Amino acid sequence: MPNIPERSDLSTQFTIGTAVQVGDPRLGRLNWEDWYTRDVAHAPSLARQDEIARRHAQFFDLIERGMAAEETTRVIEVGVGTGRMYRTLQERHADIVTTALDIDADILRGTKRADRRAVPASQYVMADSNDLPFPASQRDRTVIFHQGMLEHYDDEDVEALLREQLRVARTVYVSVPSIYYNFTAGLRGDERLFTLEQWTERVTRLGFTVEEAFYYGEFEGEECHIALAIVEPEAKY
Repeated sequence: MPNIPERSDLSTQFTIGTAVQVGDPRLGRLNWEDWYTRDVAHAPSLARQDEIARRHAQFFDLIERGMAAEETTRVIEVGVGTGRMYRTLQERHADIVTTALDIDADILRGTKRADRRAVPASQYVMADSNDLPFPASQRDRTVIFHQGMLEHYDDEDVEALLREQLRVARTVYVSVPSIYYNFTAGLRGDERLFTLEQWTERVTRLGFTVEEAFYYGEFEGEECHIALAIVEPEAKY
């Protein structure tokens, strides 16, 4: 049986729901922009790619169940980071248009460079996630997902981001670290960390419907991450 890391409640180190500032000595890491533009972050590694697929297996399963149900033809990752998330889906679904979207040109260049020795995205798009360059007319066959994004924003920004993403896609699949996230060295410094119940309540209060939500991790019983499937409460398009 795998050795499951001890559950760690970050409320003993950080205030739940309060951003920790970049440079806080409890983090001791670069901010996310510097982190993702380092060459080492984008270095192609099959072992690391397999680790990401394994660690987020339940999140990928949630996305892929939705893709099958909605007969998806386009998958958009908003905020691509190293590219290992969209790359996993691209490898599994070569017939799907996979779009890697980020507002940072250096991040896109880094992940595109790494893709030369892996499975490339169908498209690389530099755009603001508050103003996505896609029409609403294709939303019934489009899925949007992001991992490690929403925890960086306050409620007003979360609402605006989800509203714009749900203009483009019928369902938005979200993964965020929970307050039980074990790997504090992986935090960048401005995260708001909540429980599953708090995230569900927060998203619902902002006017959206959470169709599915659960904790997950690499091993059974872990609660490091939270996965959410978010939709509009009623058809608006």
